[in-house]
Amino acid sequence: MKKPQTNTQFINHLMNYSQQGALIQAFVLTALEKYAESIKTLPPEGWTTEMISFDGWQRCAEETLTKLEAHYKQS
Repeated sequence: MKKPQTNTQFINHLMNYSQQGALIQAFVLTALEKYAESIKTLPPEGWTTEMISFDGWQRCAEETLTKLEAHYKQS
């Protein structure tokens, strides 16, 4: 039986071995940005999971947006 990939291995494989070539990297980064932006503006009432606090999820969104902005400034 094949050992499942970790999340890190999966993202690495997606970003580096896609049939879409380098376009996949723009797609993944844009998806991260758009999702983080949607979480940043989502009202707490819109949150539907009990596994993760809404506050924690919003902090993850803020951190992601901050890191993406810093990354794009380097380019």
